[in-house]
Amino acid sequence: MKPVNITFTEGIYLGYKFYETAAEEGLFNYDDMVQYSFGHGLSYTTFTQEMQNFTDNGDSISFDATVTNTGDTAGKDVVEIYYTPPYYNGGIEKASVNLIDFEKTELLEPGQSQTLSFTVYKEDMASYDSNRIKTENGGYVLEAGEYTISIRSDSHTVIAEERYVMDEETREQIASKSTAHYDPTLYDDPEAEMPTTGADNGLKLEDFTGVDYDDPSWDDLLDQLTVEEMVELVNLGGFQTIAVESVDKARTLDSDGSTGLNDWYIGVYGTSFPTSVMIAQTWNKELAYDVGDAIGAEFAECGIYGWYGPSMNIHRNPFNGRNFEYYSEDGVLSGKMAAQTVNAAGEHGVYAYIKHFALNDQETNRCSFLLTYCDEQAIREIYMKPFEECVKNYDLSGCYGK
Repeated sequence: MKPVNITFTEGIYLGYKFYETAAEEGLFNYDDMVQYSFGHGLSYTTFTQEMQNFTDNGDSISFDATVTNTGDTAGKDVVEIYYTPPYYNGGIEKASVNLIDFEKTELLEPGQSQTLSFTVYKEDMASYDSNRIKTENGGYVLEAGEYTISIRSDSHTVIAEERYVMDEETREQIASKSTAHYDPTLYDDPEAEMPTTGADNGLKLEDFTGVDYDDPSWDDLLDQLTVEEMVELVNLGGFQTIAVESVDKARTLDSDGSTGLNDWYIGVYGTSFPTSVMIAQTWNKELAYDVGDAIGAEFAECGIYGWYGPSMNIHRNPFNGRNFEYYSEDGVLSGKMAAQTVNAAGEHGVYAYIKHFALNDQETNRCSFLLTYCDEQAIREIYMKPFEECVKNYDLSGCYGK
């Protein structure tokens, strides 16, 4: 069988990031090439947005956006926040426009206003140095220079903007994001000590609800597992997790369905909710939470607590085999919407298997010697971003609803 090759030659310049950057560089006239910019939307009424109280807090930037309904019909509007980083010829690649946050207003009556407050963190404007231009082994770099924060009605139309200057380049505070390169000595050391297994520490898995991830007592719990239990836990992991006697873990069921309970394996089905791309088009985090809340309730009602969803890949082209399962072409929009959905499902004890990992660009031959080539900067800044947003923001106290 011959391998199938896919090369992500565009790098970070995917979707709107290409069109905005290329037009700014004079490659083409934007209006001749783009009919509907990323983030474009229509309404039955009109709005104004004002940017206020712009403050540089050192590690973050905070500001308010006041939205006013200037029409004669009630409606909602979206405040879209973008940043423009400094770019130096021959340096780390940068797109000229990058979504960093967004929020949708409540329903505003004619003449009514709402002020939304934002805090964006400077480290989220760092660029990944995959070509080792300024780092030895790769890593995120927040370069010195002028940064622009703007509110826009879409990726191209600026409503208001402010600037701040980074006086010094920063690398150290982003160090936790740097690449951990493969070191064979860590995995083939004849002097390595076998971890403890089968210990009798008297611990149960249920005792660890809410225990901090870095708490050392997790090691004591894991020491109770036997090698056989670990092997079976991995090998018998399809649509279920097995019972593990040593830590008093019960057997659980896992089910498919990126947009609702769809267990074709045992024939259990729930509500089919709108596709993720439609949810993303609302730019409404609260709505995304409500969808996850409803999905989680149905899973729990059926006694199924593992959810094979939501799907987290990126719309790289219109012919992706799973585009209906994915949110958008932008990692930030995808990740922030998915994080709300995942957290809401978690309120019902449902744990999400955010999938299909990354760079799943086609269905045909996807399991048949498919070779995908993409630079690390694009992987980290775009394709892995939804997973990063979900994992780092798994915080029930910070979500809408309950």
